[in-house]
Amino acid sequence: MDAKMLLSRAKELGADRAYLIGPELADEPLDPDVTAILVLLRGWRPLESRKDGKGPGLCAYYIEENALYHQTAALLEELRARGARAERNVTIRVKPLLERAKIAARGENDLMAVRGMGSLFAVQLVLLWGPQPLPVPEGEAAPCLHCGRCRKACPSGALREGYEREKCVRHWMDGQPMAPFAMEKISLLLGCEWCQRVCPRNSAALSQTFPKELSELLTWERMTFLTPQDKKTLAALVGKNLLGRRRIETQALLLAWKAGWPGTEIAARRLLDCGSAAAENAARWILHQIETNIS
Repeated sequence: MDAKMLLSRAKELGADRAYLIGPELADEPLDPDVTAILVLLRGWRPLESRKDGKGPGLCAYYIEENALYHQTAALLEELRARGARAERNVTIRVKPLLERAKIAARGENDLMAVRGMGSLFAVQLVLLWGPQPLPVPEGEAAPCLHCGRCRKACPSGALREGYEREKCVRHWMDGQPMAPFAMEKISLLLGCEWCQRVCPRNSAALSQTFPKELSELLTWERMTFLTPQDKKTLAALVGKNLLGRRRIETQALLLAWKAGWPGTEIAARRLLDCGSAAAENAARWILHQIETNIS
């Protein structure tokens, strides 16, 4: 499969953008026989806020990221069936790579943006042995406008003096015990979209209606204590990696408390001795808030 056919096939399988760039753009040593890096991008649109109050919202990035992961797997299977050597790569730092390749530009919120997609995209990288790089079209990167909107929108002040990772709510959502400010400011399952929703580079992306099937799945009762079937359903939607260490239950519990769900205290007590440091930390913190408010 030649380079142009490869890019075309990647898009047929679900990538919105596909690029073949040189291996020298990676910031780590690669096999000297690698001839190109295939960069696949898939866009996503924020979900509208839920209107029913029966459960949490969800960062839509993870739905499309999971879809791109499986589409990349299908492409790898095709290439290998043709006798080509191709491997998924998860160690190359994506942001510097996109920057050096002039595919995307970094913003004040530390997120990369591409023309027409803004920062709302997922990425997969594939190492190739054989195909040669192709020039990246001019004007792919979407430069930051330095308008300051992301700084004003950030709920935790993580962008006041450049991007401060440990002040970012999203930084605290990877399964570790969350800092108190992050537990107070959390607004979605698996993410925080405030800086992206106000960014002019994302102005072309319209929000999508909250799907009915998500409304039925993402309820306070189900998300604060996942059954094996719920985990299976969620894994098909966002991937298995996000379900470990009671990550979903922890975030759902915090969002339930913020929403004033009557079952929050019962759910918190149920997670007190669950074996997850993050969930137990959130449960203790919420129970303290409840007891303090009552007293």
